[in-house]
Amino acid sequence: MEQHLSEEASRFPVQYVVRPKSEEFHDYRAYAGKVASGLLRKGERVVVLPSGQETTIAKIEKFGREIEAAQAKESISLLLEDDVDISRGDMIVPISQLPQQSRQLAATICWMDKKPLRVGGTYLLQHGVNTSRAKVSALSNLIDVATLGADSAVSELKLNEIADVQLKTAKEVFYDSFTENRANGAFILIDEGTNSTVGVGLIR
Repeated sequence: MEQHLSEEASRFPVQYVVRPKSEEFHDYRAYAGKVASGLLRKGERVVVLPSGQETTIAKIEKFGREIEAAQAKESISLLLEDDVDISRGDMIVPISQLPQQSRQLAATICWMDKKPLRVGGTYLLQHGVNTSRAKVSALSNLIDVATLGADSAVSELKLNEIADVQLKTAKEVFYDSFTENRANGAFILIDEGTNSTVGVGLIR
């Protein structure tokens, strides 16, 4: 599995901005997180999303030591050559491997809550380290898990049922289809009232 993730497009969601603000590290600024997929290399040209600013990876640090490259599942800190405005939830990717970005997602979802999913419902969509409010705009293709057949007429999604869903998000999501990149093609839906995970989705 690790090897497969490393062969996918490189995705680095920023979890923390590291600014020690000490005399010894006065100008130090790094971006910490876990490589979700792919391989990042020192000297590689990258894009910061959503700003679209381009820069180069100046250093990659792991547990305080510098390394030449980092692969999927490794927790690292990136130092960039340019002073770029970056916040938690932003994504750093190679220029040659841009993800899709949209406020509308088509996905297949497995529902995990006793309260049914219905069109018009709103939830928190957790995609990697990024969170956005999301509204259900359409439901279709309820899947019969016994026969794997699909019923196109869907009024609601009940506990343990699987169907296709259309979502509108409050902010842009930087994603890949699940078939192309498992780490960046999956999400969960969270009930804002209970903070419980109510659905698991795979982006189509």
